[in-house]
Amino acid sequence: MTPNPRQSGLLDEVRVRGSVSVEALADKFGVTLQTVRRDVKLLADAGLLARFHGGVRVPSSTTENIAYRQRQQLNEQAKLRIARAVAQAVPEGCSLIINIGTTTEAIARELLRHKGLRVITNNLNVAAILSDNPDCEVIVAGGVVRSRDRGIVGEATVDFIQAVQGRHRPDRHLRHRGRRHAARLRLPRGQGGARDHRALARGLAGRRPQQVQPSGDGRARAARPDRRALHRRRAARALPGPAGRGRRHLPGGRAMKTFLLALDQGTSSSRSIVFDAQGRIVAMAQREFRQIYPQPGWVEHDPNEIWATQLATAQEALAKAKLTAADIASIGITNQRETTLVWNRRTGEPVYNAIVWQDRRAEPTCAALRARGLEETFRRKTGLIVDAYFSGTKLKWILDNVAGARAAALAGELAFGTVDSWLMWQLTGGAVHATDVSNASRTLMLNVHTNTWDAELLKLLDVPVEVLPAVWPSSHVYGHTRADLLGASLPIGGVAGDQQSALFGQACFKAGLAKNTYGTGCFMLMHTGSQFQTSANGLITTSAAQPGTTPEFALEGSVFIGGAVVQWLRDGLHAIKASGEVQQLAQSVPDAGGVMFVPAFTGLGAPYWKPEARGAIVGLTRGSTVAHIARAALESIAFQSAALLTAMSRDAVASGGAPVAELRVDGGACVNDLLMQFQADLLGIPVVRPQVIETTALGAAYLAGLSSGVYRNLDELSAQWQVERRFHPTLPRERAAELMQRWEHAVAQATL
Repeated sequence: MTPNPRQSGLLDEVRVRGSVSVEALADKFGVTLQTVRRDVKLLADAGLLARFHGGVRVPSSTTENIAYRQRQQLNEQAKLRIARAVAQAVPEGCSLIINIGTTTEAIARELLRHKGLRVITNNLNVAAILSDNPDCEVIVAGGVVRSRDRGIVGEATVDFIQAVQGRHRPDRHLRHRGRRHAARLRLPRGQGGARDHRALARGLAGRRPQQVQPSGDGRARAARPDRRALHRRRAARALPGPAGRGRRHLPGGRAMKTFLLALDQGTSSSRSIVFDAQGRIVAMAQREFRQIYPQPGWVEHDPNEIWATQLATAQEALAKAKLTAADIASIGITNQRETTLVWNRRTGEPVYNAIVWQDRRAEPTCAALRARGLEETFRRKTGLIVDAYFSGTKLKWILDNVAGARAAALAGELAFGTVDSWLMWQLTGGAVHATDVSNASRTLMLNVHTNTWDAELLKLLDVPVEVLPAVWPSSHVYGHTRADLLGASLPIGGVAGDQQSALFGQACFKAGLAKNTYGTGCFMLMHTGSQFQTSANGLITTSAAQPGTTPEFALEGSVFIGGAVVQWLRDGLHAIKASGEVQQLAQSVPDAGGVMFVPAFTGLGAPYWKPEARGAIVGLTRGSTVAHIARAALESIAFQSAALLTAMSRDAVASGGAPVAELRVDGGACVNDLLMQFQADLLGIPVVRPQVIETTALGAAYLAGLSSGVYRNLDELSAQWQVERRFHPTLPRERAAELMQRWEHAVAQATL
């Protein structure tokens, strides 16, 4: 990195003094501790400084930085344990005094779900955290602001707390006036005002700035004309009881809407889920729709059926939640990726069925591009391999094979989109033709380094730019719905492809965090931050869901047939009547009896990329039963995912990182304890199931919540992620390696 002038001065100071505390550096350069810590982190990451607890020194080894991070992590874990223990001991409806300190801030985060709390604090960070709890009244003591920890200190604070306890100064008692300031901070005469940078306190729920009042002001006299009257309005009171759930407060007593509606359009069903601000499911509705198989290797959906089922579930979810559109802050959309739709801009009617991501009809086009040596061009710009899995070649097939489609596209009469674009078009009555970066990155047409459509790739695929949607960040107000659909016009504030949305919903915001979604297919993603990292082990690089305009990336491995193998047991083999019966059937035998099931119904995805592979059941004997096949089918999901994680860990190590240390899981099949335990046994690392497993929909809700102001930042979202169960490996590593070897042998037989 190239240090800026302040960072260069900081480096010089450390070199002169040998070692120095961050407080001394902040005083030296006249900046905040946060600024110094940010500079130190950047310089240490670049190898220019070495950190120790509370300060920095001239670098001597990278071990110091690693040890520092480990100590910090242990400290944070210890604080979290203390905070949770304290929060569990705090009854609802009580009064608390909370002092300055980072541990007390952790306690405040754990109190966000407590009801009826009354908190007095001199810690402005605590006040800001607890302002997110609509059932908590927060009073901030008066006094002098100490900038290094945003705490209020001095004699005024002592007076204030003593007044709270009723010992003296009745004129400063909390209830001595009809209206109550959330904070009154006193500064020297001539300083302050509503625009002062130290006006840090917020209203009880409206978060409006409070007056930072100089000493001597505030007596019974006329308001100063140079001051805004914002602080003189009556503060909004917390809403009592269940009637106020899901609402925060705006100035003037108005309630801020905090419920979020997530539309989760999947491969086999459409779902809608209402979440509250804490990420808890309030209500859910789901409807399956037809799967269309015109010929082997082809998979289609009816676009109008997709729309009809999605709208119906949205209306049903609101009804189940006993909410109206007036209660919803924003809508988030997540969707099956790569599935390709083309429709007429004037009529809104599709020109062909949606070609599903599993469909293989575009493989000849892909083979021709690979034969021309173009795969590296696509990979360099998109992070993807040239495969029929992605949207661009599906779109080319429609333009080439539907009568009149190419001419209409060139004339600007047609619109292309993935399912998110189709839903937004329908929701807005044709007013919005757009997509987000995560969906656009799956088309083979987006340059993921610039997040723009690439002219060279469009030419190679013979796709006219006139059909393409606008591309926006994942957290963005795309438009507003028609008022007649849900009862009022609502903002569409978040969009992401299902797997990137699940990564976001699992709070995997930093490089090295990984998740696996067990749905129709299995999709494993590991966040790589802003680093565009290519794989040497059969994975692809994709855009992660992006709250802002800065590109962020992930490594991804895709299993084409995951939970769909259970559907095949039900609908194809008729081994079970309902999907929920598979675990009981599989557990009726101690193991798979040597049977290996490779569900390559539409080829094999990562890390094999064998489009010609077909399903195979190997290892059958006279003693094999349908129960053994059912168990082998379940285990095939874990085997495929284990192959992905092995490839992902190799890539992580090759790029200088550490192997994946734990795997966060979600999706419908992750509720199967037998599957999750077997997955942990194969991987040799913990498999972690969160309390909310609907993380695909949750990610869309989070993105919508960020754009609508329900959430302030990613740290707030990270604090909401909670573990339901950890599955620890119990199988000896030698036995796990033996099983993986047998799996690879079965895969080789499926690709003969």
